[in-house]
Amino acid sequence: MTRFLLLFLTLVSFNAIATTQVYVTRDAEGNLIFSDRPSADAETHEVEALPTVPAFKVKKQQGETEPVDLEPENFYTNVQILSPNNEANIPHGLASELSAVIDVQPALRPDDEIILTVDGNTAGRGTSNSYPLKNLSRGKHILEARIVDDRNRTLLKSRTINIYIQQPSLLNRRSAND
Repeated sequence: MTRFLLLFLTLVSFNAIATTQVYVTRDAEGNLIFSDRPSADAETHEVEALPTVPAFKVKKQQGETEPVDLEPENFYTNVQILSPNNEANIPHGLASELSAVIDVQPALRPDDEIILTVDGNTAGRGTSNSYPLKNLSRGKHILEARIVDDRNRTLLKSRTINIYIQQPSLLNRRSAND
């Protein structure tokens, strides 16, 4: 019964839109006056349908995270590794003091954690936004941060960051007299 009533009201409203008449007259000063009631010198104005443009999908930019709703499993809007920078070259002597700094938006909830991986292996886990990077050998390393819930489900991932640890060379040693 309610479906029939809804269908009836929809059809009646379409009919009302289709039969709406607009009348145009001019006042003593020549200004246009639009009305839904005819007057003695009124002309009927044809109301045309409004042009429409179909919606289109916006392509995701590189490095952007997926759009999310704020359901519990999609609470976070952004997670990114702030430091070290992507494609950073780290001198071997500074590699022992290196830390990954992670930004989470909005702030991390009490039951959720950040997991930092280096080359696919867990390098840090917890609620801190900074994790020391220890025992990195020379060469390329891939860093990624993930937010996980209390059931260890991944809620959001950062884009990967590549860093390069340099090795000192015996060929480039300077003598003590330089």
